[in-house]
Amino acid sequence: MAVAATALLLGPWSNDDLAEPGPGPAPTATGDPAGDGAGKPSPDAGRSTGTDPDDDGEDGTGGTDEDPGAGPSPSAASRPPSAGSWIAQLFSEPVSTGTATRDRRLAAVRAEVPEARYLRSDDYASLRPGYWVFYVPGPFEDGRAALRFCAEKGRTSGNECVGRYLSDDRGDADAICHPPAGSAKGRCTRS
Repeated sequence: MAVAATALLLGPWSNDDLAEPGPGPAPTATGDPAGDGAGKPSPDAGRSTGTDPDDDGEDGTGGTDEDPGAGPSPSAASRPPSAGSWIAQLFSEPVSTGTATRDRRLAAVRAEVPEARYLRSDDYASLRPGYWVFYVPGPFEDGRAALRFCAEKGRTSGNECVGRYLSDDRGDADAICHPPAGSAKGRCTRS
């Protein structure tokens, strides 16, 4: 008799995912090739919601084609966060790991933070492209408010939560608020 077991470990994201912008792929620097924002539809058009599998062309059950009923179900709030808002970023996972891994990760995060969602970092210039970002949308007034939310959930380290500003401006890539909430470090306000 063969027994198979799978363990899902939530590991920290690399500090490189949160680094200051620099040459090459900055921590979330995306944008149109022209760099002028021309031809962009409304800020939320085409954004992955993190709650609706149809955004990624899946079967609509919240699962994957491999196991249609196994994934997280979509939530009632399926709108992505607007650019110009703070989120509590709980984890990030490379998009290259696939949607099945994304769905398992979301389920694991939701075990601790039921209101968690995901978004695709490519949809925001202030985020490094190529990641699923697991987050809570708030609304949060600033990065410190996001950290206070995380502290209430027992997520008090930088590997468990940061306040993150979502924007269509590459210049906001450094808007990352690091715990602890009482003496936060980094850029915790937009202005």
